[in-house]
Amino acid sequence: MDKILKAVLAIVSTVVLVMAGCSPASIPEAEDGEEQSAYLLEVNLLGEEAEFSVDGGGAIESKAERSSSEGGIGLSVDEGTVLLDQDGQPLRFIEVTVESDLPAPPQDAHIIGEAYNFEPQGAAFAPYLSLTLS
Repeated sequence: MDKILKAVLAIVSTVVLVMAGCSPASIPEAEDGEEQSAYLLEVNLLGEEAEFSVDGGGAIESKAERSSSEGGIGLSVDEGTVLLDQDGQPLRFIEVTVESDLPAPPQDAHIIGEAYNFEPQGAAFAPYLSLTLS
């Protein structure tokens, strides 16, 4: 039972850390009434790359889903979700990598599975981005 509790705490801690780096987004306005141009959002999920169409205001134009090949992590963004960087500008990339440089866990605690690094830090999503760890 103790091992199960530690595993659950490790997963919850990871989700809390991911959510702490995210905040609600507001749609940026174009300057001087100019229309902002669409672009491709680059997603790198553990070395597997994909691109998704995003309008000039940072709203994804169709539902985007991506999972790592081993199925350990998945990312889903609904159509219309606004993705912004820490400066309130449309997000250009999302990158998820395995974090290898971790501090030692507290005594009687264990790291179970992989630890992930999510970039860019300070990104904001409205309404939200769905992340699955398994």
